[in-house]
Amino acid sequence: MRQERIRDDYYKILELSDFASPEEIRIAYRKLALKNHPDMGGSTKVMQFINEAYRILSKNKERYDYTLKCARRPKVTVVVRQWHMPQDFGWTNESSSTGTSGF
Repeated sequence: MRQERIRDDYYKILELSDFASPEEIRIAYRKLALKNHPDMGGSTKVMQFINEAYRILSKNKERYDYTLKCARRPKVTVVVRQWHMPQDFGWTNESSSTGTSGF
């Protein structure tokens, strides 16, 4: 269930641009609550999403913004280079005729 909440974009639910101000969040919530309230013919499920989005953004906006920012970061691709072994270059670990190693 926690993963579902992270995937929800509460700004989109409230029809706001990313990282809106607290005042914009409050105004958008009231507008959508009037439009989608079950007593006004709206859906209970939609109203639950709107309430959850408003609750998270009004109380934990900084934490949510940070989580959203981290989730939208591009993934880093690690390139692993192939390491060559000494035998790939014709080096040997055998003693030479002078008695020293080949390295």
